[in-house]
Amino acid sequence: QALISRRGGGHFYVLLRGAEQTEARNTLKLLHHAINKSLSEERLSSGGADMLESDIVNFPTDSGDFWNYIERRREKELQK
Repeated sequence: QALISRRGGGHFYVLLRGAEQTEARNTLKLLHHAINKSLSEERLSSGGADMLESDIVNFPTDSGDFWNYIERRREKELQK
């Protein structure tokens, strides 16, 4: 089972219920490939430059509250 949510702009979140770490990594690789291929076909990519950032979180091990984790992650991105 998967749930895809758009937070705004180009920020999307994918929730894979019951997925093991290896399955989540493989799914993420497939998503990267599909998105990069689509961007390339639409000439929205700079040819080989990966425009995607991603992270895998094991919930609730990495954070007890999903939305608190997302907010902490966003704050970390803003500090860059």
